[in-house]
Amino acid sequence: MGKNPKPPPRTGLLFGSFNPVHIGHLALAAYFLGENYVDEVWFVVSPQNPHKRRETLLPFHHRVELLRRAVGDDSRLRVSEVERHMPLPSYTVQTMRLLLDRYPHHPFFLIMGSDNALGFPKWKECAWLARNCHFLVYPRLKEGRVQDALPAKDPLYENFVFAKAPVIEITATLIRHWVGQGRSVRHLMPEAAWRYLDEMNFYKSPPRLLKSSLK
Repeated sequence: MGKNPKPPPRTGLLFGSFNPVHIGHLALAAYFLGENYVDEVWFVVSPQNPHKRRETLLPFHHRVELLRRAVGDDSRLRVSEVERHMPLPSYTVQTMRLLLDRYPHHPFFLIMGSDNALGFPKWKECAWLARNCHFLVYPRLKEGRVQDALPAKDPLYENFVFAKAPVIEITATLIRHWVGQGRSVRHLMPEAAWRYLDEMNFYKSPPRLLKSSLK
């Protein structure tokens, strides 16, 4: 008798601009892998987040390169360019429809912060996403226990798992701000990614592009 086919890996999807990638992103991936929530993590690079400004956004290929250097040779981590040629602005529902069409038997888990979980009812076609996807939520310091703020037995949150991941408050905004001030961010990024950022002089000029809130 033939062997049973190996099931497809449980894939965590971490969406973001990654402008730039930092150690917080890698720590989240390590947590969900280490706690056996998923078998692999894909970093899905967004060409343009519909909720973010574009002034400080590096070109797509540079953000991909920063991620590739950050990931290195870890076979459990993958940089996904699936949104590269999709219509702008990019919405999660469009990407998930494409991925589920390409990988119909693949179990996908969207990894998101608690702030995004609270705002989920405002997402484009959130009801479709709630029916067709699984969600892993990590805490954000300012949000507290998100579960307490959600309506009881809300069907939108039926496939949400709230994980006790470590709270990581490093942000790409902080990194861009520090670089603009001439401060070192070497300890906030994977070494290979930091070297690329430093060699390319990203975020250092012109100063008017560095104005951004630190919230």
